Amino acid sequence: MPYIKTLLLIAVMAVLIVGGVANTQPYTLSFLQWQLDRALPLWLLLAVALVAGMVPIFIAGLPQKASDFTRMRALNLKRRQLEKQLKDLDREMSALQA
Repeated sequence: MPYIKTLLLIAVMAVLIVGGVANTQPYTLSFLQWQLDRALPLWLLLAVALVAGMVPIFIAGLPQKASDFTRMRALNLKRRQLEKQLKDLDREMSALQA
């Protein structure tokens, strides 16, 4: 199954790259009163739009990532403490059996 997903991803990327390279006509980008007339490739405009959409999502997810990180650190500390207790109990048990 992972191979099928990889092959599908490669095929989609190839189609996007070929489509982006094939569309080289100039475009006019306008937003409210602002206009941009350039002969830049269309793939560049799409890449900028993709990044512009990803940045706010990344920023919105930062608090959750920080919370997960601190929770993971606390859980790892608790796990180490429990492992130490288990090791100590095993030593006590082996000493009592001997």
